[in-house]
Amino acid sequence: MWHDVNLWCLHYLPARVVDLALNLYGQKPRFVCHYKKIRKTIDSVRYFQTHEWLFRSNNVSKLLQELSPTDARLFNIDVQRLDWRSYFEGYVLGIRRYLLKAEDSELPEARKRLKRLSNEEVTDPENGYLYGHPNTYTLTKSVAESLLLEERGDIPAVIVRPSIVTASNREPLPGWVDNYNGCTGIIVVLGLGLLQSILAEKKCVGDVIPVDVVANMLICAAWHTAEKRPKDVEVYHCTSGSLTRRTWAYLTAGIQREICRLPLPNAIRFPKFQVTNSQMWHNVNLWCLHYLPALVVDLALQLHGQKPRFVRHYQKIRKAINSLQYFQTHEWLFRSNNALRLLQELSPTDAQLFDFDVRRLEWRSYFESYVLGIRKYLLKAEDSELPEARKRIKRLNAVRWSLYLGLAVIPWGLVAKVPTWDTYSSVRGFATALCDMVGF
Repeated sequence: MWHDVNLWCLHYLPARVVDLALNLYGQKPRFVCHYKKIRKTIDSVRYFQTHEWLFRSNNVSKLLQELSPTDARLFNIDVQRLDWRSYFEGYVLGIRRYLLKAEDSELPEARKRLKRLSNEEVTDPENGYLYGHPNTYTLTKSVAESLLLEERGDIPAVIVRPSIVTASNREPLPGWVDNYNGCTGIIVVLGLGLLQSILAEKKCVGDVIPVDVVANMLICAAWHTAEKRPKDVEVYHCTSGSLTRRTWAYLTAGIQREICRLPLPNAIRFPKFQVTNSQMWHNVNLWCLHYLPALVVDLALQLHGQKPRFVRHYQKIRKAINSLQYFQTHEWLFRSNNALRLLQELSPTDAQLFDFDVRRLEWRSYFESYVLGIRKYLLKAEDSELPEARKRIKRLNAVRWSLYLGLAVIPWGLVAKVPTWDTYSSVRGFATALCDMVGF
């Protein structure tokens, strides 16, 4: 049963969705047909994969004993001497050469292509896999809406389109979040000091929406559709951009303020980051502030006989921030006319119980509950640990300013004459005052 469920969810359903997308773009569907052929081949050997037999080899053993050493070497029938690793390697190479007619010279390029497919090529909006969509999420939602319109029949249906979903505002608890997807993961790496550069258009709208607002609109939209039973499929945009315009500059400034005031536990650098709309400058920041230090630390770990890991961690972080990069550098206007009309049709009690009016959202307090929710529900940190986290942030800030001071003094010392004793005293006094200020 589990095998059939896997085949349905991982193969047939994606094949059906891709074929529908091909239909929408005027191309011939073919993936379901390919899947059926593959399924037929799998079923032909299923009986042998799920049963076991013991075939005695007494006659083969006798035959081996009667062969001369030369014949035994020429006609090898002793499976115990078989090198299975090299056999499977030759098996796959044979499939490439004789069935797929692929040249061995194409193997390096095939390896590179496989590596790209497993990393970022599939999610590149400029290639043909996503049909112009920025990622697989938006593509599958578009295909699902088209499938709903085609297959719903007389069943009343409604479509709710949320923007970037973030932690809850009030329900079930303020700041509740249970995963690192989207903005939450980026806030975590920013708060821990693992990321100090964000690529975004500051003037563009950061269209984020709390998850409880989305849940309330889903409930109300389903109720309205069941009551009114409209003939057409209505679309509700669960967004904040058209009702309360908040730019990425405003959102990032609010988050930075809160992660400095309510620091995350075990931060490794001061959570200070910059927002830029320059791809080149963003890449320079990532290389100088992240990849280069990670390479140095990994080299030190290797010299001490430990496994390097920091470069791999930053590659994962880069992949995570790239998932939102398209939305941080573009802007859309999602009209909320249907949502506002639905809000007017609710009774005062229902409007209070199932509140999805984002115009009443207090963003400053929401940022605070968001960061506290990340601390409590994701990082499992207690509120009693906040004073210690604040002390740690102060120390990291002192290290940061000491590094800036060193970077300023060293070039000056190389150009100028030997510093006087007064200069040394001034630098030492500044460092001492800085350490006293942060509690060293």
